[in-house]
Amino acid sequence: MPKTKIISSIIALVLGLCVVVFTIAYFSINGKHNREGFTFEGDFFNGTATLIGMENPNEIVKIPQTISFLKVKKLGGEEKIGGILFSTTFEGMFEGNSTVKEIIIPEGVEIVGDEAISGCENLERIILPNTLTELEIRNCDKLEKVDIPGSVTSLSLTNCVNLKEINFVDDGTIIKRFCFQGSGLEGIILPSRLEMIPMIAFSVCEQLETVNIPQSVTSIESYAFEWCTSLVSLELPNNIESIGAGAFRECSSLEKIIIYDKCTLIYDDAFNGCDKLTIYGIKGSYVEQYANEHNIPFGELDTTYEPTN
Repeated sequence: MPKTKIISSIIALVLGLCVVVFTIAYFSINGKHNREGFTFEGDFFNGTATLIGMENPNEIVKIPQTISFLKVKKLGGEEKIGGILFSTTFEGMFEGNSTVKEIIIPEGVEIVGDEAISGCENLERIILPNTLTELEIRNCDKLEKVDIPGSVTSLSLTNCVNLKEINFVDDGTIIKRFCFQGSGLEGIILPSRLEMIPMIAFSVCEQLETVNIPQSVTSIESYAFEWCTSLVSLELPNNIESIGAGAFRECSSLEKIIIYDKCTLIYDDAFNGCDKLTIYGIKGSYVEQYANEHNIPFGELDTTYEPTN
């Protein structure tokens, strides 16, 4: 056999073996697996894994940085088959867990979502990495404080009734709709680069007394602060341009709000149920016109008045 044919045969054999090895590796890593007490889905091409379940967690859970040589990138959940006619339901990794009290998430994890941490009735503490970009936590009644890393750009912490303190390590965080709905927050200093307060962001935060809104915010969307019944006084930044429908609806303790003359749109029902309210603004502005048209007392600010926040 000529030498060139031998070399070609060897190359073909090596390539064939490579294809076999690659195929075995691909199907052995991609898909759902169980290792080290965790259920995960592997992504062979990117070398990453999504944790979707855990067997018999202890009170303190340390999430691994790697599993089966894959970097853990996300905490999520999985579809489970059951019920009538094999219907599917989605269940987050720690959804409904009553054992876990502390979760430690290592560097490298970027996303906590898909109901991964939801309904953990005894969760008291969570440690987050500086690589995290998205965070969602829901219905965790004993969680009182969360430190948000500067890497987080999308945040939602809803119905955590005893969550009293949020610390933003940096200014890049964007809060989402429903972000703090039903939480136990008493006060908050919002990130300084925030551009708007989204719909229902602080709805039914009944213990909220103080909100520091940065000058970068230009709009407050619909129902953002509805039923914040402990809110007495609020100074909006002088860059506010619009206030959405029902934004402060049923804020029954609200006595004073300062709105500057850049604001040119306030929905008719923005302050429904705010029976103690006086609006303070610049004389001759749209804000004064709005107050008069809606039978809300108006207090004149000196035109040299500077915002304090």
